[in-house]
Amino acid sequence: MPRLTDKFKPQTLDEFVGLTEPLRIMRKWLANPYPQAFLYVGESGTGKTTMGVAIAKELQGSGHVYAVDIQ
Repeated sequence: MPRLTDKFKPQTLDEFVGLTEPLRIMRKWLANPYPQAFLYVGESGTGKTTMGVAIAKELQGSGHVYAVDIQ
């Protein structure tokens, strides 16, 4: 049985609630991606890793995502 947090975790950027400024920046970058590094800073549980995984899925990336299966 999946954990409740996993059941309701955003899978795409469109599923995120709030975080309007980070989402605006990420969508603008995804429209025309180029090599870039992003530093996510915030309290535990604010969606830093989840947003990174959602971006990797948007890019259909095959890069390394620590402890998360993006397939």
